[in-house]
Amino acid sequence: MQIQHRNVRPQASNWTYANAVGAVTAPSTSPPPAIEDQNQRLWEVHPFCGLLHTPESNCAICSSLILHIRDAKRMADENSLAKEEAKSFADALAALHRQNDVSYWEGVERGRLEARREEAKKISPPPPEYDREEAHSEVREGQQQKQTQLSTNEKASLHCNNAKKEPPAPSSRGQSVVRVAVKLPNRPQVKSQSDRKDRVPQDYYSMFRSPSVETYLRQTMDKAQAGDVFALNHIRALAREAHSTPRDNKSFGQRFVLTEWRNPASDDTRRTTNQSEGSALPNPRLDDPIEDWFTYYCVHGSSLPRGVRRDVNGNPYLPDLKASRMYALLRPASLATPTSAKTEFTVHSMELIVTESLYESILSRLSIPVASELHLRAYDGPVKITVEEVARHFARCGLSVEMVNRDLVSWAKEYQSPK
Repeated sequence: MQIQHRNVRPQASNWTYANAVGAVTAPSTSPPPAIEDQNQRLWEVHPFCGLLHTPESNCAICSSLILHIRDAKRMADENSLAKEEAKSFADALAALHRQNDVSYWEGVERGRLEARREEAKKISPPPPEYDREEAHSEVREGQQQKQTQLSTNEKASLHCNNAKKEPPAPSSRGQSVVRVAVKLPNRPQVKSQSDRKDRVPQDYYSMFRSPSVETYLRQTMDKAQAGDVFALNHIRALAREAHSTPRDNKSFGQRFVLTEWRNPASDDTRRTTNQSEGSALPNPRLDDPIEDWFTYYCVHGSSLPRGVRRDVNGNPYLPDLKASRMYALLRPASLATPTSAKTEFTVHSMELIVTESLYESILSRLSIPVASELHLRAYDGPVKITVEEVARHFARCGLSVEMVNRDLVSWAKEYQSPK
């Protein structure tokens, strides 16, 4: 049996990272029914503990392993472990994050490569397979037809020359018409969108951050803003391509274009360009009003962020979109932060939001005050991100417990749900 790698992060049905460091969901008031038959126990792949029995199986060994890892994580966060053991635990956890990231992005790259191959097959499908004798027969027929056409053209050209030297003889039917084969110039070739890939850096379509790609795009954008027509058309073409790429398959270069590029304010051709592109809209800025993002996603539905549902009309569900934009302002800077740090921040944020009373208990236990004014800004705390550090960041930004429960919980649960 062939096992296919799917382009999703490993996650269990009911357990997340927080199950290894603390409950993610509120504990149930009644335990699941015990399964007496050992053969009925089900297994699952836990993203941090490996192969485990499902919670419904009530396996004491697997439960002990989860509790063991949870206690170790809690003691490491509280600096209760010995120095060497704390360092060993932190190194092992970082290695696990790296392994998950590598596996995920390898799946992304393979998925994108497979998508390109499928797209190439649609554009230029492979020719059907013929028998060798039939193929040789078709080649011979084509050569004969070509030779016959050349002979016909030569005769027509010779007849035309003779007609110029000797006037036509009078005839009762009038003048004769001479048909001359005229060779027309080759039709000009228009470069397709795929030729654009030859003009971008090699790492443009990579999922990882590349300083050379960032430098190239900034220089091209500066030239476009200064009035360079070639640079302006080139960056617009890249923006159109990025808009049409699904959200999960966008490369670093495409995300950079959508985030940083803006049409020149004095551009007289913007109206014509927008009409020709089918009412395309520029990507809003990070801190633009929610109304601008709503209008943008109504047009570019394929770029709808994860966790944002659609309403009955197919438009973005406004409460989800509001929560998504709040989180976008809270998370680390997307282009300057390593992938592992962004992943840790996301995991701990979802744990903090979804777990009932967790945010409130951390604020009370560590005596963390909540700012009186709401001012959402990117996380700039310690590199070693913990759920307590995320709670401190939320509090500094003015996010109260009531606001988290009202505005973020529903969106976070949808964000965590498997697709």
